[in-house]
Amino acid sequence: MSDAVLVLYGAISAYVENLVYLPTIDSTHETALRLMQQMDEEDQQLRTTVLIARHQTGGHGREGRPWQSPEGGLYLNWVRSDVDHTIINMLPMLAAAAATEAATKAGIANVGIKWPNDLLVDGAKIGGILVHVRRGDTIWATIGLGLNVATKPRLPGDATPPVTCLADHIASRPIDAWISELTVDFLAALDQGIEDPQIARTRWRERLIHQPGDTLEVRLASGEQVRGHYAGVTNDGYLMLENDTGTRTVSSGEIFGR
Repeated sequence: MSDAVLVLYGAISAYVENLVYLPTIDSTHETALRLMQQMDEEDQQLRTTVLIARHQTGGHGREGRPWQSPEGGLYLNWVRSDVDHTIINMLPMLAAAAATEAATKAGIANVGIKWPNDLLVDGAKIGGILVHVRRGDTIWATIGLGLNVATKPRLPGDATPPVTCLADHIASRPIDAWISELTVDFLAALDQGIEDPQIARTRWRERLIHQPGDTLEVRLASGEQVRGHYAGVTNDGYLMLENDTGTRTVSSGEIFGR
């Protein structure tokens, strides 16, 4: 184990019991899902564990869309069993709020959240959150964080939204130092949010880029497209849209218009 990994483990040991650090992997999120399934089927519990990769060959985001993961980014999954059922619906909010806190401490003052949990800087995507819950006698959850740090994916020039990275906005640093700092700050903020969800939920609301009256178009998992005016969010983080038929509450989906 390298000195950098040992230092990282020492820094995050107050928030996690296990650290898995890999040079490359298909996907930290898929690895977390496999781990959850195997241990749940074997009736085993898992203390808080963090998976980190320097590079992913099969990273993905919402709805299984590919997430390019070149070396120079932070690709992380937090996973554990026996998660308190009262915070399950809030995990996307808690994670996005924690990610914005970490980016802010790194020196990015204007990180915004595009509902539900895309991270933007000046309209360009810098990262995203992906949450998966496995329910049963024991509730398992994993939170994935992908953050463009020293590099960013190569996308077509007309990609929407465009992409950015921390290094575009603040002075560059050695990648190991950046990953260590961001990981510690993210896990610390997530831990605090789980202990006191109200504060994290407030931070999440404050970071949302949407304003009352904004026209939004949302694509649901079913393929249905919903259009309306932004009318706020519920305490569970669900999006409220007003249109001619009244107010519709959307629990999950993807905004493709603002």
